[in-house]
Amino acid sequence: MRAIVSYISKKMNNMYLKRKLIILYTVCAVLPIAVLSLYLLTETRERLLALSDSQIQSNNQTNRSMLMSVTSLATSIAKIIASDEDLLKIVTTDYENKMDVYSDYRNFTLLNEFTSNHVEISDIRIYISNPSAVSSGKYFLLTEDIKKSDWYHALSQNHADITWIHTDSFSNDASLYLLRKISTPSSANYAILAIGISNTYLSLINHNQLQSTYLTLDDRYIFYSTDKIHIGTYMELTPLDKLRGYSSSLYKFYDKKIMAMESTLNAYSSKQTFYITTISNDYQQIMKTLIIISGIIVIVVLVPLLLFVSFSNRYSSRLMIVREQMHQIAHGNLKIEDYFMGTDELGELFQDMKEP
Repeated sequence: MRAIVSYISKKMNNMYLKRKLIILYTVCAVLPIAVLSLYLLTETRERLLALSDSQIQSNNQTNRSMLMSVTSLATSIAKIIASDEDLLKIVTTDYENKMDVYSDYRNFTLLNEFTSNHVEISDIRIYISNPSAVSSGKYFLLTEDIKKSDWYHALSQNHADITWIHTDSFSNDASLYLLRKISTPSSANYAILAIGISNTYLSLINHNQLQSTYLTLDDRYIFYSTDKIHIGTYMELTPLDKLRGYSSSLYKFYDKKIMAMESTLNAYSSKQTFYITTISNDYQQIMKTLIIISGIIVIVVLVPLLLFVSFSNRYSSRLMIVREQMHQIAHGNLKIEDYFMGTDELGELFQDMKEP
């Protein structure tokens, strides 16, 4: 240790004063501030990311629970309606009188009861292949045009009890629909039950959340979002990097770098999967905040450093003047020009040199 101190002292003694001052300032001021600033920036980044990640995770879990609850409710309602004897009677009966059809429609009250008692459900309708039935209210004859529709094709392609679709063909307040085919062994006739999930209810659930929520099915079509401009488009979410120690990851979303978390929900009695995506723009804001803090730190360090360098240059130049005059005196030239500025120790030394 003593050898190290001796080596440093020797090196410092062989340096000009200006360089010594700059090195001392760098070691005693700049380096400690830089290390402390780096620590504070890292700690601030981690705390901000942890806070944002916690909010994203909480909101995503809330959204997933909400979607699980409302889809389970719709599935249960579909099961009850599909097994109701009054509906099966409407599907299988060969009506001779239209008044009998209307009478059976009125007797089947479950559709109105479910829509009235559950705000989550905005629309329930039934499409009937029975040619003796009529279209009225929530009941629609299954025509050839309907069989050519996209939603009917999706139902035909899905070989599960429940099919989920996104469509604007049924109602303005629902874009997510549950479809279930209802048939009986005793008749070739069948019905298709359609239950619409209320967009208004979903918007109330997400009303106070700071992050954006996106709900999609397997094809990544956005059937609901708190950011209305993206409803009806396809999810453009590209993974960029996994944030170590966090539930969220970095993604590219419509040319923006964001923090997001995706979870999935396997629909009951269906082969389909829901994707629940929670997106926050906090990452860009966090980076902007850190850049601003970094800029402030750089200014705080550089301004004193520049002032110190300016001072050391001035101090060194004054020493050079004194050295030059002393060199003149050593060679017998006692005439000293009075152009030295200042009354500090160097100024007093210069004045002493001028005295006869």
